[in-house]
Amino acid sequence: MPRDQLSLNEARRIALAAQGFDRLRPDGPVTVDHLRRAIRRLGVLQVDFVNVLAPAHYQVFSRLGPYDKTLFDDLVYRRREFTEQWAHEASILPVATWPLLRYRMENYRVRPYGFEKFMETRQDYVGWVLEQVRARGPLTADDLAGPEVIRSA
Repeated sequence: MPRDQLSLNEARRIALAAQGFDRLRPDGPVTVDHLRRAIRRLGVLQVDFVNVLAPAHYQVFSRLGPYDKTLFDDLVYRRREFTEQWAHEASILPVATWPLLRYRMENYRVRPYGFEKFMETRQDYVGWVLEQVRARGPLTADDLAGPEVIRSA
């Protein structure tokens, strides 16, 4: 018989299972495939560097067991199957999900505090970054010189 209510305990169990806590850790070393499946299962992974132990987006894989952090970095930042995007917060999500958030990018143009002023006062740097992306294609922040290197003429 269908139910239209869940107990608090049932709701908790469903939420934990949806995040992958209902299964055993992998037998053997954690691989890129384990990380890929975990991110896809979660749907979005909040980027959060405000932590004493390690950035939160690395800790989420505790459900898999110990793993080599470079596997995550390679998967997300080099293979480009995932992208950083402003979903609710700064997040990592599958590239295939990115178009679903296009309305948000077009309608809200959320930018970090102070970014608008930076764009106004450092038009030289903003223009240089755009030139670099047009010439070289998608880039990470590590691929670019910082604004202190590019000075107004």
